[in-house]
Amino acid sequence: KKGKADRTVALMGCLFGVEPSPPLLASFPFLDVFMPPSEATPLVNHLRQAEIDAEMAAIERAQLERRFQLQDEAQPIGTVQSIKHLALSGEAPVAAHVPIVYGC
Repeated sequence: KKGKADRTVALMGCLFGVEPSPPLLASFPFLDVFMPPSEATPLVNHLRQAEIDAEMAAIERAQLERRFQLQDEAQPIGTVQSIKHLALSGEAPVAAHVPIVYGC
């Protein structure tokens, strides 16, 4: 684990039961997953979570890039942005913009 931190280290056995005790967890800080006998679900969940985290990070990066792109696009002179399209009735859903500053 020291040489390859990206590797997952799992330990299976009856010593761990369903919920390993805090002292046991503290004794093996290099372990990523503790599994009861014949139960691979904790390992599968751990590996899936890494994939989900990576996928979510990619989605968030793409959304952030798109927001930056939208913010950086120049608006033609004389155009006014409207928020009326945000309400089904066509009325402005915001009655007033009230900036509030607290402190400095």
